[in-house]
This record gives sequence, structure tokens and C-alpha cells, in this order.
Amino acid sequence: MRSFILASKNEEKSLEKAREICLENKIDGFDITIEFFEKAIGIEDVRKLQKNLFFKPLRGESKALIINAFRGITLESQNALLKILEEPPLSTFIFLIVENENILLPTILSRCKIIKLEEDKVLEEINLEDIENLIKDLISENVGIKLKLAQDFGKSREESVMWLEQAIAGIRKKLLNNINSSADPAGRSSKNLVELVKKLEEGHYAVRNTNVNQRFILENTFLSI
Repeated sequence: MRSFILASKNEEKSLEKAREICLENKIDGFDITIEFFEKAIGIEDVRKLQKNLFFKPLRGESKALIINAFRGITLESQNALLKILEEPPLSTFIFLIVENENILLPTILSRCKIIKLEEDKVLEEINLEDIENLIKDLISENVGIKLKLAQDFGKSREESVMWLEQAIAGIRKKLLNNINSSADPAGRSSKNLVELVKKLEEGHYAVRNTNVNQRFILENTFLSI
């Protein structure tokens, strides 16, 4: 596999790991391109990457493209990246650097080798009982419950981001349990969980990459579920 996701809270650590893999594969420094973005990667950015992707290596048999998505990447851009990540040129290694892999679409994750450079403490804090209660609250028709969730976890942008990452990781864990068991043979519950994760990922992206008040984003996200 030549497509990698490097996930770390430390941006430099991810860049260092990408360079390390390049060195292991004997990729010359002249054949390593690092694309930095000052804001979330947009669809036009992906189109520019596509144009430069098929240039041949200058000094070796392989080259590397390091895409720094540490400041975010839109859902449209992720969809545009799918084909690139699934079938990169034979001479090209692609690295996608993110702060947390949970911001990425499942289709992106399935096409890459995921390397986590730090222990994910979020997962350690979650238990199945908390996940079940959270899911019940999110799918509840009680508007008051959803607004209370937004109030509790929308006090600061940092807290909102962390809570959403915890929620997404927890529901993914529940989804994985469903897939590995026969408790949901028709897949109805799993399908609902996938939709729930998608909504929370959209909210997570909005909190991280827009200036809209985080509580307002949480309220709209929860009420749309």
C-alpha cells in the first residue's frame, strides 16, 4: 500500500514520520513534495494536486507527496481524493497528515494505511454503557435533551472538538461491535450508526474550521439527527 494517513496532535512528528518512510523506501529528497495549506483543504487545492501527481521522479524510481491537512479538509475534497488514494501512480507514495483520523470519511480510511503516532487516550475513556446512553440522547425526539447536550459541551471550542472526537470514536466502537456480532443481521442499526457518525463528523468539521459559535453548531447538529 502506498497511501498513508499519519495521525498525531504533533504536526512536526507526522512530517518526520513521513520523511522516515520516504528514507526507508529510498526516495530522494528532491522527489519529496510537501504541500502546506493555511486553511482547510478545498476542492480547488485537490485539483491542483491531481495535476502535479503524475510527474516522474527526478532522482530515483519513486517520489512522495505529503499532503498536510492538519488544518482540516472539506468533505468535498475528501471525496475528490478517493481515486488518488485508491490508485496512486505506481511511482508515488502519498501521505495525508491529520490531527485526528476521525475527521476523515470511512472511504478515505479504508484506502490507506493508518499510522497513529500517539496513544489515543480518547478511546480509553469510553465504555459501552456511556455510548449506549449517548446514542439514546442523540436519537431522542426530545429537543430539550439535545439542547442540554449542546449547552454542556459547547462552552468552549476546544471542549466541543474534544467531545465530538470522543463521541465519534465511541460510536465507531459500537458500530464495530455490531459488525462483528450477529445481533444486527439486517444491518439496520449499523446503518443508523453510520448516519449518526456522519452527522457528528460534519459538526466536528464545522467547529474546527469555521468561526461560527460552537454551541450553535452543536445545537444544529443534534437537532438534525
